Amino acid sequence: MPSPTEREEGLTIIIPALNEEEAIESIIQRCLAAREPIQQQTGLPRVDIIVVDDGSTDATYPKALRYAPEIRVLKHERNLGYGAAIKHGFQESQTTLAGFLDADGTCDPLFFIPLCQKQKEGDYDVVLGSRMGPGSQMPAVRRLGNLFYSLLLGLLAQQRITDTASGMRVVKTASLSKIEPLPDGLHYTPAMTSRVLFHPGLTLAEVPMPYAERIGQSKLRVIKDGVRFLRIILEMALIYRPLPFFGTAALVLFALCGIYAPGLIRDALVLEIIPDDRIYRMLSLITFFVGGLMLLSVGFLGQKISLYLHNCQSKFLTLYNRILSSLPPLGLAAILAGLLINLAPLREYLSMGKIQHSWIYIAAGALLVLAGLQMLTMGALNFVIDLVIRLRGNDSQDRTRNNAVKARK
Repeated sequence: MPSPTEREEGLTIIIPALNEEEAIESIIQRCLAAREPIQQQTGLPRVDIIVVDDGSTDATYPKALRYAPEIRVLKHERNLGYGAAIKHGFQESQTTLAGFLDADGTCDPLFFIPLCQKQKEGDYDVVLGSRMGPGSQMPAVRRLGNLFYSLLLGLLAQQRITDTASGMRVVKTASLSKIEPLPDGLHYTPAMTSRVLFHPGLTLAEVPMPYAERIGQSKLRVIKDGVRFLRIILEMALIYRPLPFFGTAALVLFALCGIYAPGLIRDALVLEIIPDDRIYRMLSLITFFVGGLMLLSVGFLGQKISLYLHNCQSKFLTLYNRILSSLPPLGLAAILAGLLINLAPLREYLSMGKIQHSWIYIAAGALLVLAGLQMLTMGALNFVIDLVIRLRGNDSQDRTRNNAVKARK
């Protein structure tokens, strides 16, 4: 792949194609016809066209070759995947911008004009054409699925998005190193959208575009590819935003604690007796509280690791460190409180061989001890993470100094 300094100002249109013999010539002709208008209306001096045949078994490749050398035609000997075809096109592009659109005729190549204009306007890393606007001919099932994924991704990434899997977009080639790695399959586009939205150093914009029904049979499998889309969105959420992901689950468990706890507290303070059948409520309360604490701790640790890995000095990083560093003393205090609560029952057991105190003391002590152990464990993991980060930082500084010494010699 050419370096950013070696690329010329312009746009490369990439057309991934798999068994598109019915539509390939039409989309190539439309791209060739759109080349001059794109140059005139965007000011880009160069527009290249690359067709990537992804192991077609029909006449797609020979039909595309008819338009060489006006366009470049690349061929995979076997099917590597939709994303792999686009990435191959990116590697061969020689311009500052690279766009792609499907070979099935659903998107108008002239729409690269507003996409490039939008990219230039805000220097966005990715600009995609949203197919969810009025007049879209997207089938109802896919439209509903896209709406679900857009709402989910928008909620997790905390940014509004209307089309997660648009097959027409423009990418700033200098940003490709930040966007990669991405999968090779049909879930390439939602993976790109997810990574850009979650990545703190990347930006994305949408432009509503017309969308027509495709020529030929779609390669998309609603259930199989829908599961892949969902998995990739959740993976990106775990990589970049683990705290909201785990924190939301923790809040649900804490809310259940809030439902279960008042009855136990009332029985202990007002009735001064705890019915034996309430032990099941207490066990549930222990499970919910310790589980919620564990998920919340994992969320904080994961978010801290994510910020370090992506070199993001978030204003919340100091807060995360303070919270995590406070866990060991809080854990010790919780364990001590749990032992103190059970001190009297323990004396009874040692002196009389039985416990006359209510089981609520044993259960409350167990809750505190388990919570304390959880906090101590997370505090220890936080210490190990900080130690690894410091060691890596020292190694990096040592390598920099050694390289500087070698350069002077």
